Amino acid sequence: MSTAISLRSTDQLTLTSVPAGIPLLTSELYHLLGWGDLSPALKVLVEPDIHDYVSTIINEEPVVAAQEQRRRRIIYWIDAFRSGMCTEQTALTALAD
Repeated sequence: MSTAISLRSTDQLTLTSVPAGIPLLTSELYHLLGWGDLSPALKVLVEPDIHDYVSTIINEEPVVAAQEQRRRRIIYWIDAFRSGMCTEQTALTALAD
């Protein structure tokens, strides 16, 4: 199963209606990404990157190359872990760099 960080327009409307001060990244967003079953360690590690990426999309700002590269690394290592190609520790180590 391939995962992508992409949001449908209905999801964007839901996310833009989140009041100020409430964390943008919730268990609902992980569920939308298909990552609801990830360990807390992986979620905490990728949360800032996903938050920045989603904020960029919501604010209709251009996605910079570094954000896109990080997004692809996150998807690769989470997919590798979930498919059994690597251990969780390997994915954590690779994403921590």
